Amino acid sequence: MKHKIFTMTIATAMIISSLSSCSKDDSLTVQTAGGNNAGNSPSGSLTLYQATNRWEARSNGVFVNVFSNIIPAGKPDRSVNIYVVLSGADLLINSAIPLMGGQLWATNTETDVSILFRGNLQNPPILTVKIVIQ
Repeated sequence: MKHKIFTMTIATAMIISSLSSCSKDDSLTVQTAGGNNAGNSPSGSLTLYQATNRWEARSNGVFVNVFSNIIPAGKPDRSVNIYVVLSGADLLINSAIPLMGGQLWATNTETDVSILFRGNLQNPPILTVKIVIQ
């Protein structure tokens, strides 16, 4: 059963990867709420799914995958929650969580989201990331 779930997770990540590999500005918008333009609506939210398929090696065994310019310009007090989607569950990674014998976490600036992984893997995993902007 675990093997089947793992296989489904990898397949989902690969599908999302192919959808988001066209351009760094392309993303799969899944949900918008509150107003005609959720990016500019004070009560609106925007949910994006991305795949970590562009890892860059940094110092101390840290890999980073940056999603540039995916947070729309708006109010400076905008809330951004970042999740990794594993086996159908969304795990918040705004602070570090253990994953695959290492650690996974996310940071964001006003426009960019960075996913960071530190571990003993030669190649970091391709993961599905959910970004919720409110």
